[in-house]
Amino acid sequence: MPIQHPDGKLSNEGRKQARMLAKRFSRIPVDIILASDITRAKQTAEIISDAIKKDIVFSHLLREIRVPREIMGKSEKDPEVLRFKQQTKNHADEPEWHYSDEENFFEMKERAGEFLRFLGTRKEENILVVSHGRFIRLIILAMAFGEEFSYKMRASFNEAFRVTNTGITLCEQDSKGRWEIITWNDHAHLG
Repeated sequence: MPIQHPDGKLSNEGRKQARMLAKRFSRIPVDIILASDITRAKQTAEIISDAIKKDIVFSHLLREIRVPREIMGKSEKDPEVLRFKQQTKNHADEPEWHYSDEENFFEMKERAGEFLRFLGTRKEENILVVSHGRFIRLIILAMAFGEEFSYKMRASFNEAFRVTNTGITLCEQDSKGRWEIITWNDHAHLG
């Protein structure tokens, strides 16, 4: 599967999945939608919003993890992509290191924390977040471990916890600020 360009639009299948997701959210309480300002997530959020009549707040904080420009559109097995992955692994503990113009692990981790702080300022009780697979997993790690998760933990988590397009992960925060993952990647609506 090629690495998607951030400006890519939803495919016909993606629009179909978004409509199925919207139908499912017609039976799930939602007070507000927070969504990535990247095209595919925006389109998904708009389809849901049209169906359930809830406002959307678009945020750059929910964007997918930025990869180097030179690997966009290339296969995961392309030599340049493999070189990027290996170099990233080799330099994982270096906060200032970049392969080129990508967002490094430390920047991703900071953005996930910034999003959770932003989420904490919201007054709504039932918040639907529309983002992207890799970044959603990063948010979940930040919920579970705060600042304590490492690049190695992220790599293991990404391999073990797959994400399906339009999968629903339900999280709840208790009165002490602790997060609990209630469901992971529920995609029954794709049935």
